[in-house]
Amino acid sequence: MSPRPYDLPIVDGMQSKSRKADKPIVTPHDALQPVFVLVRPQLPENVGMSARAMLNCGMTRMRIVAPGFDWPHQNAYNACSGADQVLREAQVFPTLTDAIADCQAVYATSPRHHDLNLPVVMLANAAVEMAQQLLNTAEGINRVAILFGPERAGLENQEIAMAQKILTIPLQKNFNSLNLSQAVLLTAHALFMELAKAGQAMASDRGQGCAAMTDPPAAQGEFDEFMRRLIGLLDQGGFLFPPEKTPSMIDNLRIMLGRAGFSSQELRTLHGVVTTILKIDPNKKQ
Repeated sequence: MSPRPYDLPIVDGMQSKSRKADKPIVTPHDALQPVFVLVRPQLPENVGMSARAMLNCGMTRMRIVAPGFDWPHQNAYNACSGADQVLREAQVFPTLTDAIADCQAVYATSPRHHDLNLPVVMLANAAVEMAQQLLNTAEGINRVAILFGPERAGLENQEIAMAQKILTIPLQKNFNSLNLSQAVLLTAHALFMELAKAGQAMASDRGQGCAAMTDPPAAQGEFDEFMRRLIGLLDQGGFLFPPEKTPSMIDNLRIMLGRAGFSSQELRTLHGVVTTILKIDPNKKQ
């Protein structure tokens, strides 16, 4: 996967203050990009935060329908945290009809019940459907569009009626309204994870670094060597007493220390700890 071309100029002098503002991001190919359609957004800050949410998930195709403010807007750039690429490529349309004219599958996000004869699909299932549609599409076709309504009241019925399905994000009953950018993030992330399963998106390895750098467990023989040394010293010191309990005490020690899965380096460190302790003069005041 190679970076998408990104050489658009600064728009009307607008730019975020982030160091990531002009850094090309490796994102899925255009054919794997859904279209995020923000219908009549009221706050430029929410558009900026939505752009950030999209780029977090490798999505870059934003369309804005009849925004309630002049576009472009510096406040959107201030809130995008470096997702300038998404804002600069965003397209503005006067009507929703124009914005989705070239789209083949349209999902309208809404948490409410509607008297519309449209199937309602939960986000997890919708993400699977959308990923399959994107993976099977031809280059240059905007296969999937996802509609997000304005902050105050969401999409109107006539706007939802322009979609083929209603996408619902399961949330707490009687408290299921989301900020525009939150809805965008949840939807984008669900789709991103489905594309990642197909090898068409690159998930961050943040949080996995420690696991990735951990040495593999030592061979059993190395662990046995350390246990023999430890048990011998404990026996000399009188720890393994009374004799009839010695076998069970040794078994407990092996199980307890074996659970740690020590690496070869960690066992060498433990050998060094034991050696250092043995050098301590018991008669010397510590």
